Amino acid sequence: MKNSSILVPIDFSDNSLAAIDYAVEIAIILDSKITLLHCFQHETPLYNHDTQNFVRTLNKSLILEHTEKLEQLISKYILQEKQPEFEIVVKEGSLNSIIKDNVEALSPDFIVMGTKGITNKNFGGMGSNTKAVIDLGLAPVIVIPENSEFKGLKKAIYATDFNYSDLAGIKFLVNLAKPVNGELILVHLIKADERDVAQIEANKFSRMLNEHVKYEHISLQLIDRKDIIDTLGLLAKTHQANLISMTTRKRKGFFDKVFEKSLTQDMAMFTSVPLLAFVKEIPGAD
Repeated sequence: MKNSSILVPIDFSDNSLAAIDYAVEIAIILDSKITLLHCFQHETPLYNHDTQNFVRTLNKSLILEHTEKLEQLISKYILQEKQPEFEIVVKEGSLNSIIKDNVEALSPDFIVMGTKGITNKNFGGMGSNTKAVIDLGLAPVIVIPENSEFKGLKKAIYATDFNYSDLAGIKFLVNLAKPVNGELILVHLIKADERDVAQIEANKFSRMLNEHVKYEHISLQLIDRKDIIDTLGLLAKTHQANLISMTTRKRKGFFDKVFEKSLTQDMAMFTSVPLLAFVKEIPGAD
């Protein structure tokens, strides 16, 4: 993924600042450019000729102000021995609409977003902008919890359905892992009575994977499960994973549950382990 582009939405909260730190570390490894995107909104008075001029002047002033703040933010990284290339984009409008309307110009290979993590024993505060950007499905999204620190990309877990569409996500992870010889653990979650059938499917998927992905540090495991989120949380803890990932379809699924689920002991892993979301479009889905 050399010369790739990383988009980092910034609202100047501690969570979004943590996302910059994470993105910088990845950008140094991958030799990527980072685009910092700040979107702002303000109440607009009823339009007439005078208010149009006022709003236009106000927007110019705010764009200049926020651009200067972002320049101050990146100044500490410019002083580092290794530093990525930065681009600053400031626009008036909602984050979702700006990303959607400018995706060709922004052209991110992936997006890194900070999140509040767990508040009041649930993920309620995590789901607004982050979940909406994931649902756009315009690029993979790495969600950085507030308690997460970049510890390399040495071990990642990818939950697979043995679907051909999983190949894109696996290839993406391999590109992230290759520079540090990271390990990619593919897991398929099954019920106890499905193991024999699942093993046959696993063998087929492994053969297909070997044809399309050339990387030696990949393993595949069949895991008995009751709840997908708790199981992945436990696996992350057991393997000391640096990243949890899967491809979710554009229906209510894994990432919806992550943003809504009450906290359990295993789920607490999601307060420190980043999540990588790929979205697969489903024909006829809303």
